[in-house]
This record gives sequence, C-alpha cells and structure tokens, in this order.
Amino acid sequence: MRKKIWAVNGGNYYQPHLVKQVLDENQNIVKTTDVTPKRQVISQQTSEMLRGFLEGVVKEGSGKNAYIPGYRIGGKTGTSQKLDSEDESARISSFCGIAPANAPQ
Repeated sequence: MRKKIWAVNGGNYYQPHLVKQVLDENQNIVKTTDVTPKRQVISQQTSEMLRGFLEGVVKEGSGKNAYIPGYRIGGKTGTSQKLDSEDESARISSFCGIAPANAPQ
C-alpha cells in the first residue's frame, strides 16, 4: 500500500512519518513504516470534492505556476504578512501540491 495524503485520499488519516524504510549496510530493509489508515476523517464524497477544488487552484487560480501540461495537479496557496520587516507590504507565500490530482501519491 502506498502512502497517501489525508483528506485528498478518500478521507483517511495516516500517522505522519519522516522515514519510509530503514536499511542496513547491505541495503536490506530492516524496518518499514506502517502506512495503515488510522481513521476516516471526512467522507469519500467530500474528499473527491476537495480534490476538485485543489485542481481548480492550479488550473484557474493563484497556483497557475504549478501547472504542467499533461498532468493533473492540485494545490493550496497561502500568503501571510511578514511581521519582522519594516516594509508593510512584505509577504511570505506558500504552496502545497498534490499529483496526480485524480489519484494523489
């Protein structure tokens, strides 16, 4: 089973982790991280709707720079004011993406 992103994966929550596998000096797998869903957090229908919204951000919205012809990509943009700057218009931007949008991996 592959690791999926919660909410856009059918609504399942997976325990976050940083390491997929631990290998020994001979590249043998010593340990693999459990990627079993922990619980359902939103419905399958809501998850599908959310994926559509995220894809719209890249197709028609503020995430257009993430568009790659031939690929279905979704994403969420964010902007915040930079408080430690004397320039009141200073901002920090962010983007989190999923691909392919119809089956995120």
